[in-house]
Amino acid sequence: DFAKAVGIEKPQTLDELLAKAQPYIQYEEREAAESIRHS
Repeated sequence: DFAKAVGIEKPQTLDELLAKAQPYIQYEEREAAESIRHS
């Protein structure tokens, strides 16, 4: 299903939402750690 593959479809469960958000969360944490380290 194309919409699901692209992530247009809303996640059905919280677990699904967290799984989708995981790479973004890890990226944000890395960015935050970098800015703290350089300040």
